Amino acid sequence: MPDHTKPVSYLSILCPTASGPTGRIFESGLSTRGVTAAEGLQRELNVTTFAHRLRELRTARSWSQKELAERAGVTVKAIGALERGERRSPYPHTVRALATALELADDERARLIAMLAPRGTSAHRTPPTPGSGPRSGLPGLPTAVVGRDGIVSALSEELAGRRHQLLTLTGPGGVGKTTVALMAAERVRDRFPGGVVLIELAQVDKPDGIVPAILRGLETSDTAVFDDVGLARLMEDRHLLLILDGIEHLMGWSTSLAGLLRRCPSLVVLATSRARLRLRDEREFTVHPLTHAESMSLFRERLVAAGGEWNNSTRAAVEILCKRSDGLPLAVELAASAAALFGPTALADRFDVVPDVGLRDLPTRQRTMDETITWSHKLLTDSARSLLLRLSVCSGTFSLSTVKAIGNHQTGTLHDLYELIEHSLVLRTANLEGIDRFRLLEPIRQDAAARLSATERVATTADLTKGMLEVIRGLADDLHTINQVTAFQLLEADICSIRLAVLHLIGTGNPALAAELIRLTTVFLAVRGYSREALTWLGRITETPVDDATRARVLVAEAVLMHHSDPATACARARTGLSLARRLADGRLAAEAATLASSTAFMAGDLPMAKTMLIQAEEAVARLDEPWLTTYVRLAGGQIALLAGQVEDSDGQLRLAEAAARQAGGAFEISSVLNARAITVERQGRLDEAAGLLLEALDLAVAVKNRWTLTFIVEALAGVTVRLGNPKLGTQLFAASASLAAEHHVKLDFPTTLDVVARDCGVARSRLQTDEFHQAWQAGRDSGIDAVLAAANHFYTPNRPEDSSAPPAG
Repeated sequence: MPDHTKPVSYLSILCPTASGPTGRIFESGLSTRGVTAAEGLQRELNVTTFAHRLRELRTARSWSQKELAERAGVTVKAIGALERGERRSPYPHTVRALATALELADDERARLIAMLAPRGTSAHRTPPTPGSGPRSGLPGLPTAVVGRDGIVSALSEELAGRRHQLLTLTGPGGVGKTTVALMAAERVRDRFPGGVVLIELAQVDKPDGIVPAILRGLETSDTAVFDDVGLARLMEDRHLLLILDGIEHLMGWSTSLAGLLRRCPSLVVLATSRARLRLRDEREFTVHPLTHAESMSLFRERLVAAGGEWNNSTRAAVEILCKRSDGLPLAVELAASAAALFGPTALADRFDVVPDVGLRDLPTRQRTMDETITWSHKLLTDSARSLLLRLSVCSGTFSLSTVKAIGNHQTGTLHDLYELIEHSLVLRTANLEGIDRFRLLEPIRQDAAARLSATERVATTADLTKGMLEVIRGLADDLHTINQVTAFQLLEADICSIRLAVLHLIGTGNPALAAELIRLTTVFLAVRGYSREALTWLGRITETPVDDATRARVLVAEAVLMHHSDPATACARARTGLSLARRLADGRLAAEAATLASSTAFMAGDLPMAKTMLIQAEEAVARLDEPWLTTYVRLAGGQIALLAGQVEDSDGQLRLAEAAARQAGGAFEISSVLNARAITVERQGRLDEAAGLLLEALDLAVAVKNRWTLTFIVEALAGVTVRLGNPKLGTQLFAASASLAAEHHVKLDFPTTLDVVARDCGVARSRLQTDEFHQAWQAGRDSGIDAVLAAANHFYTPNRPEDSSAPPAG
């Protein structure tokens, strides 16, 4: 009979022959797994008891396995395996989740948890404290988050929908990726019953440190025994949102992450990184810099919070500081903090780079822009880092051809550019007429410029200059053709590089190339409002002796740029340039110079000189097959005829000018001719036709972004509008024209319209009360040209003639 006074072990109950060979084999097998036979059998009994009790608790509530799984945030498969005893070692957080879902009282909860030993411990160790679990609280967010509602909403929707297991927020350092991630996670935390856990990876320096970091975040004690597979077992049944913050320096773990996601179908990972992880199921969200208005709003909030004062007197300085910050929230906050100490105006005046006033409640790598950017530099290959520094000479956007030039056409340049784009250090801005454009954010560019040596800067600028000369020479033939608008857009996009190239050529003793570059782009520089700046470049070229060819190019370019601001001086420059061009036997330059001499003499009111020079221009242009030059000669002839009172002759010349302009296709030339034709037509009393010509001229001027002769078109339309019975709108147009003239240094003294403008402005005054006239004038100045032109189009649209101009030639 058995001796009931001795303790009965679970081993003897489940395996009566334990003292024999079978028992020793059984015990040996358990020992190889790190437990004694007694401990192993105790665990087997625990599993059986736990499975039975779990099923009892579920059925007592009349729940299906699916209902319990949904409430606990685990899978139905996991519930079934636990109730059948197949899952022998469920993780403590799984048991706690089940206890919470079953709404157990504290004592019952403790008993259920105690039925299974914690993983990695013996069956006789103290069970975990009832109710404890992984940390799912998120750090507090800043009180003011500006400009992120759109991306937070889109990200939250994607997280809630669980269409992708991996979502990655990308963007440059300091753009606010972590903030966006935390805001979105906070919105959807109720959709993840398994928890929302933030894992900060900044201090993890190797990929094999990620698993321990995640385990610490999950508040799991046995970190030493887990690898990627163990981590997957830990999370495979949990509806968990895992935020991996700052993973860009640990890309070597990407394949492990992919495996983890495959093993854990209920897991969702939200990563923040300066580069995408390049996994197939990855859904990327790019966090873009703030708009200027958003930057201003954030600056104001942070300035006041830091003890600074916000008032309108410092707004201009704040505008400058926000422009330098280029939409990076971290840069804006640092600038605001510094402005609270120095004052916005002093800071904007005395610091090209905002001093780093570190924010102590941020991770070390994000406390200053220098630390943030240095972190990015460490992630780059040497060649990509070198290209980044060289690109710092580009203060605006740049094209792929510019990158190749700066990279000295080395074979790895495009790969280096891709690396910089991938790490959010170079941004792709837009596709302009089929050409991709890129740029560096200003804080990143300034930092890179400070790291670039003086020797490298000179060499890089030289390479950039060679590239710009190639680009401009390639566009030269398009500047007066149907491709003019496109060519102007491309040159505008490269204006910073053009400026740098010109100054580099002048500074390194290459006046001939500098003069060539300016002359090739003169019409663009004049039309787009860069005349005064270009004149200073030309002045620097002639500070030292130059050859005749260079001097001739300079003189002709000066004549173009002075055409409307100082026509008498422009005429003198053109005539001298004509003499030099003839001596050099440069027929095309001579034709340009003669035409300019005629048109500027007309603008200066010197009719005899205008006629004399027109004859020479006609002779020079006749030797060339250049429709755009024919346009200018005929335009000058028509204007001279009108000034001489020969209206019919003027109309005939201008029709020929329009035909030539339409043949060439340049929007600026067509617009200029239509404006001149409208003046002639208006003199003949055909006001509706004049209005139609002027509205088409306006459309073309807007298309080409004409800041030069737009003033005269608006002024002419103002007079026609008054005469058609709308003195209020006409007054607004007169005021808008005056504002444009002041802004672009254009003299409103067009010879053929001086008397007409005075007359029509007087008519407007007589038809309006004094207060009405002043109010309309002020409205025209304050509303801006776009608003005034919109009002004009609204007025004229019902009355716009269907056939108000001559048909295109040919």
